[in-house]
Amino acid sequence: ITSPTEGQFAFLKDSDSLTYRSASSWETFSSGMDGSGGNHSGVNNGYKYHIFTSNGTFTANIAGRVECLLIAGGGSGGRGANSGGGGGAGGLILTTVAVSAGSNAVVVGDGGAAPGSSGTTGNTGIDSTFAGLTAKGGGAGAKNNDQGGTGGSGGGGASGGTAGGNGGVAIDTTISPAKVWFAKN
Repeated sequence: ITSPTEGQFAFLKDSDSLTYRSASSWETFSSGMDGSGGNHSGVNNGYKYHIFTSNGTFTANIAGRVECLLIAGGGSGGRGANSGGGGGAGGLILTTVAVSAGSNAVVVGDGGAAPGSSGTTGNTGIDSTFAGLTAKGGGAGAKNNDQGGTGGSGGGGASGGTAGGNGGVAIDTTISPAKVWFAKN
């Protein structure tokens, strides 16, 4: 079709699919997306949800867009001789994202491991990923008189008036205008 118009339908014989013209692109017409996967799933207010508390796979019956809340693991606190800074919270992304038909990997970031002996910096939380998105792990808490680590949310500074670490920025570019969900410091 050389000059398609919005709302026009076309059947693609090679893929046995029905498409329609939306604004400036062709979209696949379907009876709706369905999926499986996660540690918990259910239906609430007409929405089917899948919750992952560990790594897994979201399997979609067709390609499409899903709403996604992605949270990374938090950083662990530092261990100072007198005091250590607290670990930063894991980064958060709330957006809609395109998923492929079939398997879509889900990585759920763990919290940072506890530090060893006294005078040890905490550990950064592990990133969570899904469909090309990455929520950054929380920053490590500082040891004695050090600055907290950089992460989704910065780790806390230790005794002596030290600064916390820098936070991350997540920008939702799927909605115009783009929205910043959380920002540095």
